[in-house]
This record gives sequence, C-alpha cells and structure tokens, in this order.
Amino acid sequence: MTPLSESPIWRRQREFYEQKGPAAWIEDDIPWHMSSHAALAHCYARLTAAWIDDLVGASRVERTQTVRVIELGSGAGRFAYAFVQAYEEIRRTLRLPRIIYTLTDFAETNVAAFRAHPAWQALAAEGLADFMVFDAERPALAATGPLVCIANYVFDSLPQDYFRVADGVLSEGHVPALSQADTLRFDYAVVAGERYADPALAAVLKELSATKGPRSFLLPTVALRCLEALRAAAGGELLALVGDKAHVRIEDHDHDRAPIAVLHGAGAFSFNVSFPALARWTEHQGGRAHVPAQRQSAFEICALAADGLSAAPRLADAYAEHVARVSPSDLHGIAAHVPPSFAGQSFDYYLSVMRAAACDPSLVARLVPELMRYKKDARSSQVLQLRRVIAQAARVYLHVRDKDAFLSAAVTVLQAFDASDAIEELAQQVEKTHGARVDVRAIARAALR
Repeated sequence: MTPLSESPIWRRQREFYEQKGPAAWIEDDIPWHMSSHAALAHCYARLTAAWIDDLVGASRVERTQTVRVIELGSGAGRFAYAFVQAYEEIRRTLRLPRIIYTLTDFAETNVAAFRAHPAWQALAAEGLADFMVFDAERPALAATGPLVCIANYVFDSLPQDYFRVADGVLSEGHVPALSQADTLRFDYAVVAGERYADPALAAVLKELSATKGPRSFLLPTVALRCLEALRAAAGGELLALVGDKAHVRIEDHDHDRAPIAVLHGAGAFSFNVSFPALARWTEHQGGRAHVPAQRQSAFEICALAADGLSAAPRLADAYAEHVARVSPSDLHGIAAHVPPSFAGQSFDYYLSVMRAAACDPSLVARLVPELMRYKKDARSSQVLQLRRVIAQAARVYLHVRDKDAFLSAAVTVLQAFDASDAIEELAQQVEKTHGARVDVRAIARAALR
C-alpha cells in the first residue's frame, strides 16, 4: 500500500499527456471549454490588472516594469491568447505595466506547438509572450520578480494525499500499488507525529484535521509545493489565479466519503481541489485568499495573493465584482444553455448573450447561425452590431484545428447579411495574426458552393 500521491496512476496520466501532445484537447474528452472561455480570460485579466495596480500603489512595481504571467499547463493556448488581448486593452486604458505571458507545459511537444504557431510568434516578437517547459511536479524557475500564476484545471490533475478524521483521529488513505484511477480502494493508517517535514504543509494539515469528524479531504501537496517554488522565484510577490472543480468551504469536507476520480478520455482523470487548503497556505505566507463563499458551479475560482501586502483593495474589489457577484462560470452557464432555434427570442437577445460572454469564439460559432432566420427583417443597426460581435470574437480567436467552426459560421452569416466587406476585414484581421495558416477567403468561397 502507498500514499495516494505516490500511486503509479499519476505517472500513467503524465505519459498520456506526453504521448498525445496538443491532440489531447482536440481528439479526447479533456475539459477545455470553460477554462478557455473568453469571459474567463477577461475576468483573469481584470484580476491581474487590479493586483498589479495594487503593487504600483504600494511602490512595489514601477509602471515602466514588465510583470511576468506564467500559465501552468497552457493546453491549446486559447485562454492565453484571449488573456493577452484583454490585458493589453486594460493596460493601455489604465497605463499599467506591461506583461510577458509565459505559456508552459511539462511536455516538450506542447511547448513546441506554441513556438510554431504564427499568432504566438507575432506576440513573442512584440515581447508579450514566451514559452517554457515547466513541470509543476518538479518546479524550477529562475528569479522573476512579481509573478502571476494561472492554473486552470491543473491542480485537480496533480498528485494529492488523502486524509480522513473519525472520532478525532487523523488517518491517511493508502492505495494498492497496482491501482487504477477508476477503481481506487483505500486502507487507512493512523497518522502518528508530523506527516510532512515542510512546515507550511504540516500547518495546513493540522488546521484541516482540527475536528472530531467526520471529515474527508484531499491535500494538494504537489500544488502547494509548486506554489511555494513560484513564490520564492517571485521574491515573495505572487498572485495565483486558480480555476478548478473544488471544495470551497471547510464544511464541504465534513463527510466520510472517499474521493472519486473523474475520468477524461482514454487516459486522464481528475479529483476535486481543496480551496480551504490553498487558502490556509496563502495565509501562512502572510497573504490573503479570495475564495467563493459557497460552491456554485463545477468551475470555481480563487485568487491567492501571497505577496506580503497589508492590503490590496483593488484586487479585493475586482474579485468581488468579477467573480463573487457574477462569475465567468455564470456567464458560460447561461450562454451554453441557450436553446437552439429558440423562436421565442429575438435577434437582439442573441447579440446580448454573445456580448455578455465576451464574444467567445466558440459561443459565437454556435449562436450566429441562429440569426439566419432574421436575415430578411434585421435592421441595419442590428447587422452592424453583429459585425462588431464577430470582429471582437476574431480579436481573441486562436486557430488550433483545421476544421474550424468559428470562421465557417462567421463567414456564412456575414454572407447571408450581404456583408462581404466585413468578410474581407475578417480575412485581413486573421491573416495579420495567423499569416498563411488560415485562409478566410477560401472558407468564404467554399461556403458559396
């Protein structure tokens, strides 16, 4: 028997991602729609801008500096591309420091795909992006100064340990060495003495287990060690934005059920993440943790400011406005469940949904065909708004597959509304960011056949 974090299931999952490369997010059932949504990118850009503004206000950062943003496990790069566009828009308005966005993965094949993409090459040439092989299980990063870490659907896939408390006694769940993720069986051993030599981990475990029980929780040990390494590289000035399926309150752990892995595709899986554990680690670093008051969705967001600031009012306000009040998960949930061919809704309704969701390209691809039935009655002002929605979606659009729903849908609906000049503008815009990789005019010609 072995602790959960030392089970071979984690090694097998790493091998899956190494072998699949970028195809894991295209061919397999790996969740990416929520974690790549333009509304989420806009939210994180606002949180990042607010924190950097707090650092400027505290004289920790000069407006002429460049702040590094590092994303753990950048997937296909959709989120990253939308984030850079959103932050640049905010930066120019508020005169904030520039950022350089570092896309990472532990698999070299994925990092090579970023380097080879013309859209990322263009941003790298502007000093807005770079690329790095980074392994969250073996974190190594040179000194960066103030650092923003983004981890969407990452911590739920890193090794964790499992504990339970019954009648005031803390036990650790061990699994057979030959376990499979979908058939885990736990045996329990009483924890005697300190389980971890790391003082921060030991303190978090002590706080989470301070109950008579029943309590059952996963401790994200590898994630916490990774955050500590990033904080050290940042010189103690770290903001971590974490989006995951999570337990958000300590009371969410008050049960006696063992954790269950959720399977994704042919070789990946994930567990819930304990936001209380992340929050307590942050507080032990002298920082502040912004977490949801209660669990609301399958994708929760926390902002961990391990920065030593006595207060960061702009970050607190931004979290309250863009996460606690109405979160990207709320917007994604509303938009994702708009019924197809819902005759009871108007042209303006569909435009409003797309704008509320930050003109996410995948959503626009799904909804703009619904506007075809209005082509005879649409007012010129409505067509103008449609063109603007498509143009905004194109600004945050990253082409990652040959058969692309967004461009096909956009071209088809613009042709239906006799907006050939908008198609040419779209072609020029995409050509500017993607070079010869995407031929919008060819898509337009194919749509006319």
